[in-house]
Amino acid sequence: MKAAGMKVLRTWVSGHAAGQKGSNSAAVNDLEHNGLGTYDDAILNQIDRLMVDAHDRGIKLLIGMYDQNSLLANDLYAQRFGTSGFYTNPDAINIFNQRITHILNIHKNSLLGNRPWSELGGYIFGYEAQNE
Repeated sequence: MKAAGMKVLRTWVSGHAAGQKGSNSAAVNDLEHNGLGTYDDAILNQIDRLMVDAHDRGIKLLIGMYDQNSLLANDLYAQRFGTSGFYTNPDAINIFNQRITHILNIHKNSLLGNRPWSELGGYIFGYEAQNE
């Protein structure tokens, strides 16, 4: 990627099954797989490692904090609020705002001095609340 002149790598905070796209990738749960507002930082820890690895190659991350495909696949947000309710229900908006706060300020990258992602501009190009 570096040889191709890549400067930014886009990734998402979302769970996935093992072997995505024929790769040898490991499975990882979604950040809130144990319930909305209950966080399992395994995916964030994986992105922490990716962040450091990408930085060593001169690449920054563009991080999507939620994947609309999860909503369309009937994830916990869809089950509780419905697809349209995710965007309009005040409770959904509050829970989602808490997710963003957790990602940016509560979780700390242990590989970078336990700093929150909100302080890692040298490693992160930007954030997207959601893809699409």
